[in-house]
Amino acid sequence: SLFSLSMTDSWIRITVVGDPGVGKSSLILTFTQSSFPDEDALSEEGIANFRHNFSVDDKVQPLGLWDIGRKTTEHEREDAFKETDLFFVVFDLSNHFSFTNVLVEWVPLIKKTNKPFFLVGSKSDLRAPNIPHEGEIEAQGESEYKSVDTKLGQQLVSTLGGSQYLEISSKESQVSVVELFQNSVRFVVASRSAPAVPAKSDSDCLIQ
Repeated sequence: SLFSLSMTDSWIRITVVGDPGVGKSSLILTFTQSSFPDEDALSEEGIANFRHNFSVDDKVQPLGLWDIGRKTTEHEREDAFKETDLFFVVFDLSNHFSFTNVLVEWVPLIKKTNKPFFLVGSKSDLRAPNIPHEGEIEAQGESEYKSVDTKLGQQLVSTLGGSQYLEISSKESQVSVVELFQNSVRFVVASRSAPAVPAKSDSDCLIQ
């Protein structure tokens, strides 16, 4: 399989999904290259994969990163998804439509894998400074409500059963990108070392 990349169990595999243009490629390239990429380096087609050694808590952790574009076949997605330890579901904080698609398209797509996910709000540097309150949003309609505030992101990740919600700016804050991957490595390592959990009924909900 293209997505196995001869990885052993020590590798952590992270798959990044979301609408075109939300900053998935920028996120990965900023992290792996330690700088914001040129526009020519960005792609929203097909699947791109990367390897990166990342030092967390005085230990070097090998990472496999997959950038899933919209123009992928179901077979390609299934191959990538079955190898995944953690998903990043990315939306653009300055674009409410991409936020809506988290609920409509992306979380339903990955939920069938029963793998954990982080909800990631990108482009925090582009978010409008004055975000309307919820009552004002309803009055204006979603078309005029371009940005997403932190509270809405936190509410959505809780509602959908995500594990963490983080906001980043690949262009203006490399620190936020590094923090996202630090949290991811620690989360997966802790999950792997946790004792097995007895089977739960459908009415139970467990978020590690």
